[in-house]
Amino acid sequence: MPEDAVSCSAPKANTPGVWAVNASNGETLEGYYFAPDEDYPVPGKCAPCAGLAGTGKVCGGVVGSSPNFQLVDCPGGQTCPSASTARECPSGYYCRKGFTDPMACSWSQSCPAGADERAPGAGAGIMAAVILLLTLAMWLVFTRIKNKTNQRATLRVELSAEAESGDRAGAAGGAAAVGAAGAAEGGDASIAIDFHGLSMTLKSTGQPVLEGVSGSFPAGALAAVMGPSGGGKTTFMNALCGRADYGHVTGDIFINGHPGGVGDFPSLVGFVPQDDILFSDLTVFEALYFNALLRLPLAMRHKAKVAVVRQVLDTLEVGHIQHAVIGDEARRGISGGQKKRVSIGLELTAAPRVLFMDEPTSGLDGAAALQLARCIRKLGAAGITVVCVIHQPRFAVFNAFTHLLLLGKGGRTVYCGETGNMRPYLEGIGFRYSEGENVADWMIDVVSGESARYDGDRVDDTFAVPEGLFARWAGRAATGQPELSGEGGKPADRVTPGFRQQFVIMFRRCGVQFRLAKLMGMMAMFAFLGVMGGLLGGLEAITQFFGKNIGAAHNASGALFVMVSAFPGYTLLAPEQLPFRRERSAGVSMPAYFLAKQCFNILDIVIPTLVYVVCAWLLSFPDLPFGDMLLIYVGLSVYCTGIGVLIGALFSGNVGLLLTVIAPAELFNFFSGILIPLRDFPAPLFWLAHLGPGLWFMEAVTVCTFREWPAAMQADPAVRKLNLDDTGFAGRFDAGWGAPAYFGIFCLLGCAFRLEAAVLMHHLPKVPQYRSQVQRAWARVTGSAHRFHASKEEEVEHKRSVDAIASVAV
Repeated sequence: MPEDAVSCSAPKANTPGVWAVNASNGETLEGYYFAPDEDYPVPGKCAPCAGLAGTGKVCGGVVGSSPNFQLVDCPGGQTCPSASTARECPSGYYCRKGFTDPMACSWSQSCPAGADERAPGAGAGIMAAVILLLTLAMWLVFTRIKNKTNQRATLRVELSAEAESGDRAGAAGGAAAVGAAGAAEGGDASIAIDFHGLSMTLKSTGQPVLEGVSGSFPAGALAAVMGPSGGGKTTFMNALCGRADYGHVTGDIFINGHPGGVGDFPSLVGFVPQDDILFSDLTVFEALYFNALLRLPLAMRHKAKVAVVRQVLDTLEVGHIQHAVIGDEARRGISGGQKKRVSIGLELTAAPRVLFMDEPTSGLDGAAALQLARCIRKLGAAGITVVCVIHQPRFAVFNAFTHLLLLGKGGRTVYCGETGNMRPYLEGIGFRYSEGENVADWMIDVVSGESARYDGDRVDDTFAVPEGLFARWAGRAATGQPELSGEGGKPADRVTPGFRQQFVIMFRRCGVQFRLAKLMGMMAMFAFLGVMGGLLGGLEAITQFFGKNIGAAHNASGALFVMVSAFPGYTLLAPEQLPFRRERSAGVSMPAYFLAKQCFNILDIVIPTLVYVVCAWLLSFPDLPFGDMLLIYVGLSVYCTGIGVLIGALFSGNVGLLLTVIAPAELFNFFSGILIPLRDFPAPLFWLAHLGPGLWFMEAVTVCTFREWPAAMQADPAVRKLNLDDTGFAGRFDAGWGAPAYFGIFCLLGCAFRLEAAVLMHHLPKVPQYRSQVQRAWARVTGSAHRFHASKEEEVEHKRSVDAIASVAV
């Protein structure tokens, strides 16, 4: 208690205009206040008001009709240079309740004389106009990129007389322009494949799934791989083309008579998966065009690459839908048969010399299957060696193939040779064909034991299927030395675009994928939550409740922002997991793809964040300057989108969507210091909190706001203790940290999440259909066989959920 405090008595609390009196002599204690607060807890004592200068407190009677002896906050709209003086807040400033000095308004605010808060001024309209102009500018730029790309679809490519032979072949050479790429690289136009004793056992169980398969596919052959379920058809193709990472493969493979493997020249090989894995937001031409730019030889001229795309469109009979968006189950696009041909076209635009297709007729109706059969014949005419896994094709499709590999249950050979010789071979060992029956169906019935073997006119019940078929073929193969199907030059892998060129191509593709409607939906969602955050932050009840606790007042706005700010990062990779992994398996650079997506994601970070901050700032007008607030929130967005990118690289479907909302919000709330004070955290958790967004956000807004407060308020021990000392923020405040420093911290942590995502993407399997170890671990944790990369149904539901969230408030 101050030495000049005296014993006093006070009138009734509701008596205005009366001072307390000295208890010893009855004199009026003018300029004294009675039992002010916890610093003077003893009733019956009064202290002089003069000692309150600069604390934001004044003696009663100075303002309003409060009793003179009471201690009150300096009212809003007035300045209180001393405890006995209150003046109207000057124009261009605002005076908060409980603050001694006025605070200046910014260019975007309106502050008339006597203002206790700021109102939007002309600058607010300028901010809104800037956002609209930025959005319009982006739309114009990316529309121009998209239009320029699509113009190439209708451009008549006229090659000059001086064009190189490879370029000329690219314009006129066959279905996939094999001659263009082959001539450009100086290699053979076709490839022959021989395989001897090809076997495979699963790494996980050691179970054999392929055993001693031998045969050959001559150059330019159209080879069908057929057999019953469990016959190892897809396993054989994966082993042959080097995609069987899940098993141990043994045996010999020869390419044009030279020992080696298909995987030795990946740029000359195309692989069409069973599912139509495509970029659903591109048109047919855009998908083929960008694939050609990424995979055709670097030395090949651009006009020749466009010519290859045009030839593929014509060959696959999809030229009439080249400007149609591919679409998916959640957004209507082209038909299933057309998607299958576009999927094949992606590989043909790479001008392969060997093309593998996994059940290309799966899910197609009769008409679509016939169209596909015509396309397959054209591929053979172009000299491409085609290997297809086929399941129960109709006769027209089966008849398109020149060679056949027939496998039995367990992955052993029943027949390998020309398709036309298969029926005579099976009839020669006692099986009877009924005229008019589909040869392909009859063949499968024989291998499955559904067709009887005859010994003369008697059914041979002693012949075991498929063991007898295996033994017959093995005995035939053992009668002579295997001959190589072709001798030729050893293929040389092409020089395709490198990291820098692929980065530019994929960044351009991001621009073509840009959709204004998607951005507007994102902006609407952020604007809606920004309005909510601004209204909550500007409520008088909120400001009075938290008083001078800066971090607590900003917590609601920050928590709302964190709930949605990871979403742009998640949608960056999650919808493209399978299409990208298909590209990567074809040799496309993962770092180039990842970096291009991250660079383009800057727009998804800055624009929605700017919308949120403008809405929240104009409605609440915190003491935090707009520039500092924008920088802090952009940094927070970089951090949260980094988490979204990491989740999107690992998960998709509803699980990924749920994690994107929950993970950043929980990290923010738990480590913000609001639920549990930071000083109560044990040491390990306290340091772990430095990796979360909550601590850095709270410190950033507290330090930057506190620095804006008047010097008298900063010097108030109680205020400093509440905001800096108790929270542990004092050290960096005294060191002069500001918004740029915290922006750097957020960016560093956000980049760390992105780097982790890139490392995980690099180590995930290249082939889409095989689950990773992380996926299996997740299935064990959840107790289910939920697919790590979502099934078709999950993908549909996921896309619908994404569209619903992105279009909220539109």
